[in-house]
Amino acid sequence: MICDDSDNDGYHTVVGTGPTSSKIARTGQKRKHYKQKFKDEWLSNKDYVSWLQKHSKDQYKAVCSTCDATMNAELSIIKRHSEGTKHKQKLKTLHSNINL
Repeated sequence: MICDDSDNDGYHTVVGTGPTSSKIARTGQKRKHYKQKFKDEWLSNKDYVSWLQKHSKDQYKAVCSTCDATMNAELSIIKRHSEGTKHKQKLKTLHSNINL
């Protein structure tokens, strides 16, 4: 078995193991992570409108007014927070108190 990265794609190609070669290992290259600025359009999303806020001092942060939690302003992180048990429970409690 011979490993080759002659195409410089960050993967080693296994040569001579059968009719097809496969990509087996990533060579230490990491994708650069870019900071996401808070987008005001998220405030109109029906899933976030009742609790999501822009951080007052950091454009790269978001705040959950229900949990009083600060998080990176990345949609995947905001979505994951909204699906969390703690957040759902606090939101449910908040809505039940409003209905009283």
